[in-house]
Amino acid sequence: MLINFAKLQKRMNRNMEKKYKQLTALFAAASLILCGCKSSDPMEKYYTFEEITSAAGEVSGITIIGCSLDTQEIRIPSAISGKRVIKLGSYKNGDNYIGVFEGCPSTVERIAVPEGVEEIEGETFANSISIESVSLPESLVYLGPSVFYYCEGLTEITIPENITELLGCDFMGCKSLERAYLPVGLKKIGQLSFAECERLDKINIPSNVGNIETYAFSGCTSLSEITMQEGLLSIGEMAFDGCESLTDVTIPDSVETIGRDAFNGCFDIQVYYRGMTYDYTRLYDIYTLEEGEELPLWFTPGSEE
Repeated sequence: MLINFAKLQKRMNRNMEKKYKQLTALFAAASLILCGCKSSDPMEKYYTFEEITSAAGEVSGITIIGCSLDTQEIRIPSAISGKRVIKLGSYKNGDNYIGVFEGCPSTVERIAVPEGVEEIEGETFANSISIESVSLPESLVYLGPSVFYYCEGLTEITIPENITELLGCDFMGCKSLERAYLPVGLKKIGQLSFAECERLDKINIPSNVGNIETYAFSGCTSLSEITMQEGLLSIGEMAFDGCESLTDVTIPDSVETIGRDAFNGCFDIQVYYRGMTYDYTRLYDIYTLEEGEELPLWFTPGSEE
């Protein structure tokens, strides 16, 4: 019997290659089990995160609850461990919850939030005084209250189109904020949303906004131009308190209530409302007072100028 050594050698090579692949796969699986790794994603070491699970127990995404980066620019990853980052949350510290970037290192100046992130919890960037810019994705549908509270270095912000409410104190104390671009679909500007934004000099209120709540722009000492659209229903008490640079404001006819002292401290103001002009001494003609509430002693009701 003649042996075809060429065919035998080829068969042996195929068998050896198959065995090698099997051993390699087994070794890789064993390594992952021994070291407890789920992936080789290098971003894991910089972020603390939690998995978001459905009622069925399936992992649908990631919530980032902590970050240890201290670089000048932080570009948040769109995925960690192969799972999409959906939310920027907070971690518990005693009885308090601390936002991901709350009080972040002074080296951090710019943060980019990736597309895919849908929610940013309250106080996420609070008290981060060195942050100058934060880019927000169009995928964002929720901004928590006090999200940029006292980010004193923030100079400009564009709020994505899917945000319908500013819940309160959102940009309070952002002393360097000069420009804030509000989305067309915004319906409410919450209390103290832009309070103490000392460099904010103009703001355009979109037509879908129905309510400007109490103290919303109080202490905006540089605010000299504000545009309100038909559709606005109410202006809260002290909404523009201390906006000393305001001189001319036209209030849409659609506004039904103007809270007491809405323009307190705007000494040089002229308010145009429903065909009438009011200077500072006559503003109580347009304020909506509570039942039984009396006018201040210094005020004398005026008439059209």
